[in-house]
Amino acid sequence: MILLYNTLYKKKEIFIPLDPNHVRMYVCGPTVYNKPHIGNIRSYVVFDVLYRLLKRCFPYVSYIRNITDVDDKIIEFSERSRITINSLTEKTSDLFWTNTMYINNIPPVIEPKATCHILHMIKFIEELITTGHAYEVESCVFFDISSSKSYGALSGQDLSSVNPGHRVEIDALKRDPKDFVLWKSSSKEHGWFSPWGWGRPGWHIECSAMSDEYLGTSFDIHGGGCDLVFPHHENEISQSTGVNGAESFANFWVHSGILTANGQKMSKSLNNFITLDDLLCDVSWRELRYAFLSTHYRSSLDWTNNIVTQSQSALNSLNKSLIRVNFFNMSGYDLASDLMDEDFERYLKNDLNTPMALYRLHRISRLVDMSTSEEERLEYAIKLLNGGHLIGVFDEDHIEHLMLRNSSCTGSKELNVSRSEIESMISTRNILRSEKKFELADSIREELRLKGVLLEDTSDGTIWRSSDIPE
Repeated sequence: MILLYNTLYKKKEIFIPLDPNHVRMYVCGPTVYNKPHIGNIRSYVVFDVLYRLLKRCFPYVSYIRNITDVDDKIIEFSERSRITINSLTEKTSDLFWTNTMYINNIPPVIEPKATCHILHMIKFIEELITTGHAYEVESCVFFDISSSKSYGALSGQDLSSVNPGHRVEIDALKRDPKDFVLWKSSSKEHGWFSPWGWGRPGWHIECSAMSDEYLGTSFDIHGGGCDLVFPHHENEISQSTGVNGAESFANFWVHSGILTANGQKMSKSLNNFITLDDLLCDVSWRELRYAFLSTHYRSSLDWTNNIVTQSQSALNSLNKSLIRVNFFNMSGYDLASDLMDEDFERYLKNDLNTPMALYRLHRISRLVDMSTSEEERLEYAIKLLNGGHLIGVFDEDHIEHLMLRNSSCTGSKELNVSRSEIESMISTRNILRSEKKFELADSIREELRLKGVLLEDTSDGTIWRSSDIPE
């Protein structure tokens, strides 16, 4: 059973898909005019974890995440940078894709671009005019807010208190300042031909049209950042239900918290954002991902150097436990195996409680260290690997590295020295090295070599292997 907080009803609810064999999820993607910042990336990591969990629990999941490649910001940035719109959006889309892949996100099933679905948007707008939810004025089309009786249900927004211009563009052509644009007149250079003349779609209609095309009139989950609740998602609901009926569109609305920098929302407009490129010299993707998941997804996360340091320390702790495990017995190990820690999975299924899930991984790590039998130690190690893989802090390359390199910790033949004696000698050697008594430390290394044990000093500590295993 999965519990998810549903923004529409302001509470956690049991997630029951419309079709138990096919879960359908739509997440608002980036507007591609500038480098994605880590606030954007954090949100997509959240929905990647949800995607992974849904894939584990249901036979098939359709995950759709769009690319907004037509927008006023794109045109303005293109003109200011003296680069064509196509070049700008292609370059930024590729960068976004690279960033999300780097952070170990699984690609969506489909990633549609807005510019490839203009005809569907035009059809959608025509339907809204026919049903009386929209009106045309001088080659522009606006949505009539007064026609949507449930407007404000998602955000809890009292329209009487909304000031004109607050996240809704002021336009003298509107009947009501709160009405929003569906189609805006533009030049042929920056537009498409429509029944209302040359123009381009408004931002909100894009997601309504693309979710309708790929997931149908009703689907399971719609996700995005909490800053999209109003007006973007509120407007999507009005458009989609205006065309398809009051009971259509998304059943669950899931929103991630924002990332702040020194207490202020991280955003491109405020120019206080940090990109992955800014961090890559000092931080690995695993450490970044761990940091993003260390706070509950609905909470804001204030980015500090301390968060990175804590993540680095936490991951080192998990790796040190895995380094001590004999992975030779893991031939045929399957990442998709069902050997998952029950408490870890229970935390994750409780509204993606990743902080508690990470806490449980560290408890499992301690059990790995405390295990007295190789079989028990291996079982806990597999649970640790499976849990880390499910939330994406471990990937296949990392696990393969552990299996091929760190499996050498116990060797493949009987040695003339016990595990406890080896670890005791390594501990003594580490003390001698810290005291700069390098000759004595080297003598311990040589003594172990003569006993058939080779040492290797790594950033995660000293590991050992039998000398009969080739490099």
